Amino acid sequence: MRVIRGYRHGQQGGGCLVMIDDAVLPLPAIGAQEFRHSPAGFQWGYAGSGPAELARAILVALYPEDPVVRHPGCYQTFKAQVIAPLREDGFTLTSLEVDAWYQGWR
Repeated sequence: MRVIRGYRHGQQGGGCLVMIDDAVLPLPAIGAQEFRHSPAGFQWGYAGSGPAELARAILVALYPEDPVVRHPGCYQTFKAQVIAPLREDGFTLTSLEVDAWYQGWR
């Protein structure tokens, strides 16, 4: 089981830090038909561009070989149902929780 944690407090300039296990969650590389939602990085707790980046990054990190997670219909729904409702001060998600959402969405 993998653990995803988001930290807001203690970050410079109001930024956010998201870790997956013990590593910083990177912005995923994007293909020619994709675009970067938020050049400022990850956010959560509302339905905006930063949460869209986070939703896509989490799904790509957990399902790197599955092209479905790169489809806006998938990660935007994950954003609306999972990322936007997260507490603004910080969060913890497990890969089991994400997988339960993904299996239900598919």
